[in-house]
Amino acid sequence: MKKKTKMLVLSAIALLVIAVSVVLIIISNKPKEEATFYTIDDVKDKMTSDISKIQKGKYKNLICDDFSASLEDIEGVYNIEIQNNNDYLKKSLVENLKIMDTTINRFFNEEFDKSFIEAEIYFDDEEGGSEHIGYNDLESALSDSKYKDYHSRHNESMWLFGNNTSEGGYMVQIDDGLTNVWFSKYGLKEIESNDYNKGYLYLMGERQGEDFEVTLSDKSVKISELENKCLEYLNKDFILPVPENISYEIGDAYTLKNGDKDAVCFLIRRVYKGIPFECGSNGASGEYNDKVGHDHGLIYYADSNSPDTLMGFGKTDIKVNEIEKIDKILDLNNAMKILSDRIGTNSTYNVKGAELIYREEPAENNDSDSDCVKLTPKWKIVTLNQNDDKYTLFYVDAVTCEVTERFEYYYE
Repeated sequence: MKKKTKMLVLSAIALLVIAVSVVLIIISNKPKEEATFYTIDDVKDKMTSDISKIQKGKYKNLICDDFSASLEDIEGVYNIEIQNNNDYLKKSLVENLKIMDTTINRFFNEEFDKSFIEAEIYFDDEEGGSEHIGYNDLESALSDSKYKDYHSRHNESMWLFGNNTSEGGYMVQIDDGLTNVWFSKYGLKEIESNDYNKGYLYLMGERQGEDFEVTLSDKSVKISELENKCLEYLNKDFILPVPENISYEIGDAYTLKNGDKDAVCFLIRRVYKGIPFECGSNGASGEYNDKVGHDHGLIYYADSNSPDTLMGFGKTDIKVNEIEKIDKILDLNNAMKILSDRIGTNSTYNVKGAELIYREEPAENNDSDSDCVKLTPKWKIVTLNQNDDKYTLFYVDAVTCEVTERFEYYYE
């Protein structure tokens, strides 16, 4: 089976949402506004007054009665790029195998029988194809001279696949670049989608709503307790590489049914010096009306002790380069005025909140031959379209004032 086919199984566990909604939004982008720009410290200082003004504001197409926002602990604002380190290419397959083995053991908290796992090694020479080797024979097989300079001769990876969850075991998928890691225990064997609920909105890593209780397989816990446990795992004991100045926070959370119990999925995003990256769907194959990449990882809890499933974190062996320091940005109050002015009156939107994020530039603005991806700061404004009760996300560029939008295709 080809690796792309195997990766499709990700959707089996992240099946959370499905219904298709298309909304026509007309955005009139004018030349850069004659707006006032502020230092990030000034933007933070005026946040409270901006929120009050927005809540009391009279907009022709925005309802802001329950609007919320926060902005704290930001060290600076930059245009940045993400560069792949690709350290695994500098190591032999045997060295990478040991790293993969350690990563597996750290997640499952034990050294277990891996005989159900098989390695698949791909070749891009004239012969092509792939080679399959059982895990117990793998280290000795990779000591052969055939694999000594593998990465210098082949632009491919070694993958490990194994799934014996039907027998009460584990699911393992990992490559030697640690970019496609999917680990799962036996705890989600009865998982099914719950009633889809976007009410658990997170902004700047904070849940916007009351604490609530979930009944996991071992006990009932508050969602706040599970949040803290998840964040401690990510920022203290994480099994994947964490780049300098990067931390993790919760971008959203969803509850699922797991037999007669609950399970919780946390959507995770990266944060650079206090500003989070835009995150994508909780589903591994979320579909959008744009072609912009979205940061996300998924951690599922079936019990309160440790994660049951980890997947979707993508490339973690990266370096963040600061391309340009931005001294002044658009404040939130003016961002809302610009948004209201640009989107017309075809629809009315209930604005739930806003946050400052880094968002990937569209593919046409990124050099296709480069190993880097550019991100720029934008005000992300979360809205609920009153016409169809679907969420629409608007982005106001914090420097150019350009407005863009994104809506997600939901399937249910």
